[in-house]
This record gives sequence, structure tokens and C-alpha cells, in this order.
Amino acid sequence: MSVSPSYRQRGRTAPLFAVAWATWAGLALLPAIVSAAPPASGTTSSTSGPASSTSGTASPANGTASPADADVLDMPLERLLDVKVFTASKFEQRMSEAPSAVTVITAQDIKTYGYRTLADILRSIRSVEITFDHNYNYFGARGFSIPGDYNSRVLLLIDGHPVNDGVYGQAPIDREFPLDVDLIDRVEFVPGPGSALFGSNAVFGVINVFTKSGEQIGGAQVAAGGGSYDGVQGRATYGTRYDNGARLLMSATGFNYNGEDVVFPEYDSPSTNGGRAQGLDFESAQNAFVKLDYEGLQLEAGTSRRKKGIPTASFGQVFDESGANTVDSYAFVAGHYSHAVGENLELSGNLDYWEYDYFGQYMYDPTGAVVNEDGATSRWWSGGLQLLDTAIDRHKLIVGGDYRHDYQANQTNYDQPGVVYLDSRQTAERTGLFVQDEFTVTEHLILNAGIRGDHYGSQNVVSPRIGVVLPVRPTTTVKLLYGSAYRIPNEYEKYYVTNSSSQEANPNLRPERIQTWDLDLEHYIRSNWRVTAAVFYYRIHDLIDLATDTSNGLLQYQNTGDSRARGAELETEYRWNGGARLRASATWQIARDNAGNVRTDSPKYMAKLNYSVPVVTDATRLGVESQLMSERSTVTGGSVAGFGVTNVTLSSSALAKNLETSFSVYNLFDRHYDDPPGIEHFDSLGRQLQGIPQYGRTFWVKFQYTL
Repeated sequence: MSVSPSYRQRGRTAPLFAVAWATWAGLALLPAIVSAAPPASGTTSSTSGPASSTSGTASPANGTASPADADVLDMPLERLLDVKVFTASKFEQRMSEAPSAVTVITAQDIKTYGYRTLADILRSIRSVEITFDHNYNYFGARGFSIPGDYNSRVLLLIDGHPVNDGVYGQAPIDREFPLDVDLIDRVEFVPGPGSALFGSNAVFGVINVFTKSGEQIGGAQVAAGGGSYDGVQGRATYGTRYDNGARLLMSATGFNYNGEDVVFPEYDSPSTNGGRAQGLDFESAQNAFVKLDYEGLQLEAGTSRRKKGIPTASFGQVFDESGANTVDSYAFVAGHYSHAVGENLELSGNLDYWEYDYFGQYMYDPTGAVVNEDGATSRWWSGGLQLLDTAIDRHKLIVGGDYRHDYQANQTNYDQPGVVYLDSRQTAERTGLFVQDEFTVTEHLILNAGIRGDHYGSQNVVSPRIGVVLPVRPTTTVKLLYGSAYRIPNEYEKYYVTNSSSQEANPNLRPERIQTWDLDLEHYIRSNWRVTAAVFYYRIHDLIDLATDTSNGLLQYQNTGDSRARGAELETEYRWNGGARLRASATWQIARDNAGNVRTDSPKYMAKLNYSVPVVTDATRLGVESQLMSERSTVTGGSVAGFGVTNVTLSSSALAKNLETSFSVYNLFDRHYDDPPGIEHFDSLGRQLQGIPQYGRTFWVKFQYTL
């Protein structure tokens, strides 16, 4: 069957976004209309981070009070001016003084809105786009998203420890992420370039996932959940604080999902089951995590494994052939230590060891006699030291360095039995040195400047950053920001091949660079009403993307030229006296490629809304989340239409002592919509997908009991 672009929702984008923007404007003005009452004092922020008993510490987690510990749920919005964040500067500082518009999603938000994966959490953040191809979730920000790029342009941390592997440079955000989201205390997202502190991959931002302490768990905890398409999940957790102050957390989680049958109209023919992939969207995952912290020392270890079926017949597979799947596994041991060296000095360091394994099984033979097996093995260790000096009046100076050794970055591809297409065995080393100073010139002017130099292979890269923070009034802050970041080409982009007729290697790739300019405004109209606005512009040089080698017609990763974008963001947040909370955002952006064309998978508009309210009692809460996105063009020359999705969650701790329950419905109105496909989404007959259908209405119920 012939399929035209945007075939599923053609013509609905313009009316959809007229309604979306009208709705957002109404919600932004709603507080002024309905709230003549005095400012709320018992309210909370969905973007609040943990208050800290220490100021200027270089430790990412040790000694930091949790949101519950700091009573953030009773914190009015104006108190956010004093809330501490860590990731923007590698030391704790007031959110309003950070050289970035930091967003923080708390454990309370995760529960209120029924988030089940890190991808769900990130979807709620303004200007962030997450796409799904029924194998992996992909991160995009500020109009830049490449389907299938394995999230290599965002840096992911767990308690400050880098997660991105040494083969694909990927940030795992789906169930391959090595943590159960119920163990997350908060997620800090720092948008924009972060290489001045963190090095490679921090092109569009840094995601730092902070885990709960054993004290926050407070005993033995069991959780069970289930939902649509035979989805089931179970978790067992134990956490405690000992008399000597040590805190221990141990947890294990298992998940299984049989999946729905996915229909692809492009594959509709009698010989291919009418375009229906039966029983191929399955998923299973397991993870375990242990954390111990005591007097400045934090030790963590974890392991995870995720297996996912592939219903899309990507990379030219036989459609509806059972056996296609990918397996991603992680294991790590990480340590962090911080210690005060005198009254104004603090020394901290970390030492990590990580393992990542990928295995893919692909079905190219209709008889099933030949199976293609694809694999990667990544092993690396890294370490770093940094010193925070506050001895000089009005200065916070931080200097440090880190080293990473990828002693295994191996890739294989072969047909079983016997035909080897790829056997690449690589190693790599990176060394970086950085310095940053936060200088409080006056109470109305703060300068934050930093620079980092990195050396890898024969390459040297310098990444500067400068931020001018202007607290022009106690309730108003203006930030002028500039930064440069880079991403080194990963081993997959340089060396991957499958066979002589499809893709070739390119070991001569250059690192890609980005320069970003931001102007941010944060203003408190009232103590319970905050508005944030931002405009941005960025330009990417030597962008690495999959292209065609004109000399032989083979696919090859190349430095394809420049890309640029500009945009504006607006967010409002309000707290009512009765405990209701609202956060709504809208984004406008234009991202263009080297030829001046609007980039594929780049929505011009996005709008997001999060609203929650107590139901009957404070122990029961209803959370409503809506997300809208405009039309996006695709690599096939077509487009997928805009869409709007609403999720609702009812959570309660009122049914029984120590019991928490929740019931979530995702895509409440059962909207049918697509995400853009990648260039790899074609089957063995050469039929290219025009869109990746997303899930319709699903539900999930969860019970958690603390012994």
C-alpha cells in the first residue's frame, strides 16, 4: 500500500496548536483571575531541589538533605531562590545564582505523575523532546534530534558519575538505565553546553540523577505493579541509617511486558500479515543497586539487563519474523569522597569502573537459517579530583581534572554461522583539566567563568563558559550565558561496518562543536507565582551524521557541516493555598541544517502542562500531565503530524498505614500519533517507514508497602 506523508493525522496540526496556545495562555493567566487570596505558604514546587545544610560543598550527594528532609513540600515558590543545586557548577549554589536555567524533578513529582522511566521524567521538561522507535528512546533538545543517535549529545550522570559508554557514547534513558526510578531522589537537568566542566558529550545538557539514601527508605519496602499488555513489575528495597551515621540502601527490581501487536501500514500486504507485527514488542528488565555513605565517603554498585524485541524490521530485516531483539547490560562500582581541608578548602574525588555490553539479533533470512548477530563490549575506568576554595572574599574557585581509560571498545558483526563482517577492537584515553570561578562582584552582579582543556588521541579541545547573573531585584534575576561544548566521534561512528554493500568506516572524523548564547529571566510575580522566560541561539560546527559517500554510494558517518537554531521558552508555575500546583511551558524554535532547511524531527512548537491537586485529603493526589508537539519533518521527505497526549495519575497513602497506591492512565484520550523514523527503518523489501506509531491508551496500577 502506498503511504503519503503525515497520513495518520493530516491537517490537524494548525487547529491543535491554536487550541494549545490558547489553553496555555489561559492557564498562565488563571492564577491572576482566580487567586485574589493571600499568597500561599504551604505549597511546593515541582522544580524544587533539596535544601542543603552546607553551602559551597563540592560533594554531589553526601550530607545533602532530601526534599522530604528539607520539607520542600511545604516550601513556597519564593523559597526556591535559596534552594541549592549542584550540577551547574560542580558545587552547591542557590538555584537563582546558577549559570543556567536548571530544572529539577523531585521524587514527589515522579510519584505524582506516574513516571516509570527516566525518559518519562525528561519528557516533562521544557524544550526537551523524546522520541521512541519501539526499541530505544532518543533524547532531543531545543529543536535538535537525530533518530537513532543513541543520545550521545547529552551527558548522563548518576550521583555525579558519568554513565555514557565508550562505544556509542550513549545515555541510557529507558529501562536499560541502571536504576529503578523509585530510587531517584531528584533529577537535575542543566540545559546548554556543559563541556567547560564535564568534557565530551555535554552538548545539549547534563542530566544528573541523584539517588535516595537508605535513611529515606526507612526500612524494608516491597512494591508491585501491573498494567496493559501483561506488564508486571516487582521491587524489593531495604534502607536504613545506623547509629554511627552510616546509611545503607539495597534494592532489586524485575519487569516484564509482553507488548501489543504493532501495525505498520507501510508493510501492509498479504505476504506480511497485513503489516501487523505479532508478539515482537516485548520487553524485560532487571536491575540491582547498593549504596553506602558514611562521613564523606559514598560507595555505589549496580547492575542491569534489558531485553527488547524489535517490531519495526529495521535495517532491512524480514518483517514479522520472530527472533529480532537487542540486549543492553550495565555493571558498575563507583566511589566518591569529599573532605574539608581547612576552613575554606574542600577536596573531593571519585573513582569509577563500568561495564557495558550490547547484543543484537537481526533476522535477514526469510527461512530463519541465517541470523545476524551484532555486539559491542565497553569497559572503562575513570577518576577525578577537584578542589573548592572559598578563601578569597566573594569568590568560589574550583579547579580539577579527570582521566578516563576505555581499555575495551570492541564491536562485532557476523552471520551465524560463520561470516564475519566486523571485528573492531579499540582503546581510548581522555584527560581533562578545568578551572572555574564564581565572583560575587556586588549583590546585583555575579560573574561565573570557566574553561576546560581536554586531550584525547592526537586532539586537543578547549571549552570556555561565561555567565553573567544579575539579581536586579530580590524577586527578579537576569542571566546572560555563553558556552562552548564538544563531542568526540565515538567508536561506532568511526569503525562500524556490516558488509561491503551497506556501510563503511570513517576513522578520520573530527569532533563536533557547539556554541550557545542564552538570555534568561526569572521573575516572581508573587511569592507563589513564578514566570521564567528564555531566548537562545546555537550553532554546531562539523556535525557528525550518517550520510552517503558519493564515491561509492555507501552509508558513512561524516562531518556534514553546520547546523544552527534559535528559539524562545516560557514557563509559569503557581501554587494555590489548598495545595494545588501548576507548571506550564511553551517553546518556539527553528533549527536548520547546513543547507538552510528545517531539521528533521524538529518541532516548531511544544507545550507542556503539569497540574496536581489534593483529592478529599492531602494524602490523596490527582496528577494531570499534557504534552503537545507540532508537526515534524522526516528523513524520508515527509512529515508526521502534531499531537497532544494527556496522562493522569491518582496516588494515595490513605488506604492503609505504610501503604502507597497509584493508578495511572497514559494517553487518556487514546490519540493515534507517530514519531519520526530514522534512516534505518526499512524492511527486507525496501519499504521505508513514514512514521513510528506510538502507544494508545494504557494503564498501570502500583502498590508499595513499607514494613
